[in-house]
Amino acid sequence: MRDYAINALLFPGIPLLFLVYANISLQVGARLRVIINHDNPRQFSDEADYLMTRLRLIRLSIIMGGVAFVFNILSLISIYFKSGDLAEIFFALAAISLTASVCNYIYEVVIETRSLSKIQKILKQYES
Repeated sequence: MRDYAINALLFPGIPLLFLVYANISLQVGARLRVIINHDNPRQFSDEADYLMTRLRLIRLSIIMGGVAFVFNILSLISIYFKSGDLAEIFFALAAISLTASVCNYIYEVVIETRSLSKIQKILKQYES
């Protein structure tokens, strides 16, 4: 008999990722609104481009996380209907989608870190 406990354990983990993604998306969106409402938005065009790239990556992470969630639900439904082979396929697809989502998020963090390094260099120039 196969043990499908891991399928059930993955189920609540995926929505927790959505909370992280949603919080970051809200922060990036708030910063974009500040830039748009600023007196001279062209001054911040580079930052706005960077923030739009981050939003696209976060949106892609959310979509891949959603796909992982659906595949995980289908896996649990397959277990309920005693279709173990199908459940394993759906679980593998859920794991692949979730891995892609997390890798995409890590890439977004790398972009954010590079941008912050550039901002730090600019601030040091103003201090000198």
